[in-house]
Amino acid sequence: MHRSLSSHPSPPSTSVVHGTDPRALLRVAEAWSDPGLHPAGLHPSGWERAGKHLSTGQVPLLTGGGAGMLELSFPDGTTVHLDQRVYVRRRDRCTCGARECRHKLAALRALSENSFRRSWRLMPLHASTRSGAEPRRPVVTALVLTAGTGEAASHQEVVLRPSRRTAKGSWHRTLTWDAVVEEWDRLPMAQQSVLRTLNQWRRGRGPGVPLDLLGPELWTLIDEARKAGLEIGTDPGVELATDDVGVELHVERVAEGMLLNGRPAFPGGAPSHWRAMGTPLHSVLAVHADQVVLHRLVQDRDALALLAAAAVWVPESEIAEFSRTALPRVAAVPAVELVGDVDATRAATLPLRLCGTLESLDPHRALLSWEWEYGRASQEGSARSAFAPQVEGGRRLEEELELLETLSAQIEDLSQWLSLTPRTLTLAEACTVLRTVREPLDAHEHACMEVDRELELAEGTAAIRWDLGPGPGRDWLDLDGTVTVGGQELPLAALIQALRSQQRYLVAGGEYIDLDTEEMRKLRTLLDSAAALPDEQRVRLSRHDLDAFEQVAELEGLEADSARWRALLTGIQPRDLSAEPLDSAVHAELRPYQLEGYRWLSARWDLGLGGVLADDMGLGKTLQLLAAIRRHRRTDPRPVLVVAPRSVLGTWAAQSAQFVPDLRVTVITSRLTKELELEDSDVIVVSHQLLRLDRERYQQVEWAALVLDEAQAAKNPASQLHRALREQHRDVTFVVTGTPVENSLQDLWALVALAAPGLLPSLKDFTTDWRRPIERGTDPEKLALLRRRLAPLLLRRTKELVAQDLPPKLENTLSLPLHPQHITRYTTALNKERQRVLGLLDDPDGNRVEILAALTRLRLLATDPGTVAAPSAKARELADRLEALRGSGHRALVFSQFTSHLRTIREILEQRGIATAYLDGSTRNRERVIDEFRTGDHEAFLISIKAGGSGLTLIEADYVFVLDPWWNPAVEEQAIDRTHRIGQASTVSVYRLVSAQTIEEKVLALQQTKRELISSVMDPDAGVSSALDAEQITELLGV
Repeated sequence: MHRSLSSHPSPPSTSVVHGTDPRALLRVAEAWSDPGLHPAGLHPSGWERAGKHLSTGQVPLLTGGGAGMLELSFPDGTTVHLDQRVYVRRRDRCTCGARECRHKLAALRALSENSFRRSWRLMPLHASTRSGAEPRRPVVTALVLTAGTGEAASHQEVVLRPSRRTAKGSWHRTLTWDAVVEEWDRLPMAQQSVLRTLNQWRRGRGPGVPLDLLGPELWTLIDEARKAGLEIGTDPGVELATDDVGVELHVERVAEGMLLNGRPAFPGGAPSHWRAMGTPLHSVLAVHADQVVLHRLVQDRDALALLAAAAVWVPESEIAEFSRTALPRVAAVPAVELVGDVDATRAATLPLRLCGTLESLDPHRALLSWEWEYGRASQEGSARSAFAPQVEGGRRLEEELELLETLSAQIEDLSQWLSLTPRTLTLAEACTVLRTVREPLDAHEHACMEVDRELELAEGTAAIRWDLGPGPGRDWLDLDGTVTVGGQELPLAALIQALRSQQRYLVAGGEYIDLDTEEMRKLRTLLDSAAALPDEQRVRLSRHDLDAFEQVAELEGLEADSARWRALLTGIQPRDLSAEPLDSAVHAELRPYQLEGYRWLSARWDLGLGGVLADDMGLGKTLQLLAAIRRHRRTDPRPVLVVAPRSVLGTWAAQSAQFVPDLRVTVITSRLTKELELEDSDVIVVSHQLLRLDRERYQQVEWAALVLDEAQAAKNPASQLHRALREQHRDVTFVVTGTPVENSLQDLWALVALAAPGLLPSLKDFTTDWRRPIERGTDPEKLALLRRRLAPLLLRRTKELVAQDLPPKLENTLSLPLHPQHITRYTTALNKERQRVLGLLDDPDGNRVEILAALTRLRLLATDPGTVAAPSAKARELADRLEALRGSGHRALVFSQFTSHLRTIREILEQRGIATAYLDGSTRNRERVIDEFRTGDHEAFLISIKAGGSGLTLIEADYVFVLDPWWNPAVEEQAIDRTHRIGQASTVSVYRLVSAQTIEEKVLALQQTKRELISSVMDPDAGVSSALDAEQITELLGV
């Protein structure tokens, strides 16, 4: 872009080179690119024309110049001569002769942008090797110390200046900084750095830098100069000493006090005069009769402070304190030499001890402080110094540190109580210090602790009285009471707060009790398990947490209210209904495990407790619930709300009519326009979607129970469905699912929060303290606690355990190589998506939607069925196997997640003469389509997993083909169990068709980790794995 001239300041002065020195010409040319310069004659239109010419490859080459001109040559043979002065254009000329010359414009812009080319003949390499050329002498070879003249010796100024040897061997005295700056780029970089630093310090004062203006960095610069190869020289009459100078502290007793004088410790005797130099001090100038000598001062803070202070006065009344505290510290400074007859070693002979003091402030607080003690109290010269290390005093700091390290290593809890300043403690903290720190301190030769008599506490016992009562809402019970210590009765809140804050002792009435006993550890465990609703005043327990109530029953101190206790505890323990027969209104013969499930549901319902029925798919969960509903209906006329997927609403109505015909079931199939009419209904069945849309109308009813079927649909606690379920007014909630965990333990938390509110901590705490440690496999104790807490709430039976009369299920995975063209398309897409996804993995949670979309595109391509004319390897394999089944009496279910692929598969199969039925989310008259497959002669039923993977019974089929693996194996298992369920008489053959060397093989591996996650909560011997994370995503992409 053209830079406007209108706002340009007055033109800066520019130097003009009249000779032909290449370096000087190059320096002038490069100065044109200064941001503050814009060459005259280059207006906006000319700027654009110049740019077009340069863009064609016509970039000028700087070849030389002279007589105040620069010479530039273009590739087309044209030569331009430009005035070296940026704002003078009248002497410019070009050999092209054109009236509107583009070459001059291009040359001006190239100089302005520093984009011109340099001839190799202008570079230093050529200049230094030309035939017959004499090598140039360096402009600077040394830094020289020079003393001023005509001044009093005690005030002579010394400067440091750059110089070089003259032909006679003396130091050049007229070298200017302009000459140095002009030539210093010929010097090595290290020497340039030294000179640039010195030039900055000079600040235009003259050729030399006065040493009085500098600090210790002077000597750093001199050392760097030597390393860089510069000589450090001196003018006549100046000498640079080689040894550092320390400090002598002259101690003189005078009338009424003591006088201290700090002086340089000159080797070989003191000079006639001396002067300290620098801010802060860095050197001392010794003035002798024939010369001055510059000495470097030892860089010790204390020594330099003494030197700078000159005379220090100590009054007679303070000499003892000074000698005991400050003087030993001064004596310990290596750079300071004491001169005089003062004994500064007295403190070094006194024994050292660390002393703690614990004194009472008021009935509830104590003050803990620490001091160093030199000598015993009865010993002459003994004293105590503050613990803080920054306090000045006659202290042996290294010995103090060594003693502190020794004591901290020997006394485990000491370090947490040490502090530089006095520290206020509670009585419980003071008791901890007394019980854990005092005794080992007093036993140590070099430590002690002094304690006020008011803090001498006796060990006591705690008498705890418990009381159990109703808490807020029907899901909570409160454990309250009192604790008596030392005759003083305290509210239970005092003990709860002490245990939750990890206190070791509780203090009251002049006594203490130990909170690290077996009984107190049990109570602390109970508090940890009761933390879903934290309360500092009482122990709040979820009525669903039977494990916690077992812990309560073991606590001592229940005798006072034992009758009430036992009644309350009995009221939350489910009754044994093993002898109770099945309700006579149920017209079905339940299998033993179904009868057990019916009794388990009934026992919990009788107590107002919900639960999670998590039996495998196909084991008759609906029948068990219908039987329990019919039983409860005899004592409670209120209706039951059943919330289920749309696909299974008909199943609830059909099974109710078949097995419990007198149970009045109403199925809601549309939005509500008015209040529910419940007079003729025992059970209301509604879909997940309709409940979510009309949740306010359903909230107007007091339900006897809420049954959530296929509950995995509510696994997201932030979803509108979960909120609608939570808001319903009901006595109990039964969550029904064959897959209580699909992706992570958060799924399980969401279901338990509906069935047993408060049994688990808040979602935030559960995620941090439970889910993540369990999924990472780092906290087996927490996993065991989760299993123990869920045990009374969750009932799960697998087919292998309870339905042994089911025919076997044979599972096979077929790995099918892609066609070459298909491989090429997939590999191209994989490389593209891999780069995109890897860029999103810095924040996998924030980019989850984009990442999953990319992975889905790869899965779509991997399982692409092709076309009717050119089917893929997977589509051809499916058609061949279905053709082989034709006429043998076998029928098949074909599942896919991608409806677009399913429609293409249907066309391919029908082209081969294979009769199919079809079901996806857009299918109308679902029941008619399902009945046509059951009663018709279709050889295959093509089903979208989302639309038909759950809630259907299709035992007419005995073959299952899964066309594309899903992240979660539970989804596939649900689909397969549409046919492998009670009533199936044939062996079920399952085939998973997988495209070889694609993301589908990675998905199969991921499924195994999901199976481990599910079984980890249900099976004590199983491991655990987390949900889909960044590492698994990279595995899916083959990185």
